[in-house]
Amino acid sequence: MAAFFVCLLLGCQRPHPELITRAGEPDAVKVKGDDARLDEARRQAKASLDQFTEALKAPHKTQARFSLKAEFVEGKVHEYMWLKDVRPEGFDFTGTLANTPVQLKKRQRGQRVRVKSAAVADWMFVDGGGLVGGYTIRTLADGLTAEERQHLEKEGGFTL
Repeated sequence: MAAFFVCLLLGCQRPHPELITRAGEPDAVKVKGDDARLDEARRQAKASLDQFTEALKAPHKTQARFSLKAEFVEGKVHEYMWLKDVRPEGFDFTGTLANTPVQLKKRQRGQRVRVKSAAVADWMFVDGGGLVGGYTIRTLADGLTAEERQHLEKEGGFTL
């Protein structure tokens, strides 16, 4: 699976997200402080989660790479990570962590996890090469340089 960006919320506002590249790992975007645009993106993702669930249960031939971004918390550390191999489980979802956490110690890449719908921060799938959903991805892409945005699309395997 191609790499995805991970968003961390750590305290103190920063106007431009910081790109963290890691060899053999998905890139991460570090956002410090509260970001009203990301909050709105998460609200939109939650409000449209049924669209993701319906497509996940009966995907069209052109739809692939269904993924969820969920919030994981350890003490005061909040980290948002993408899940692949997602399956609906009642009102929850199960999936496999698609990357190694940047700060969390109790989670690891490849770990199968269950997340409640309330913890979902974003969802996405690719339909004919175009990104569907990906509300936080689009929001973060707005703050990237042209080169970083191009890298995101290449690594993500989609067009925005």
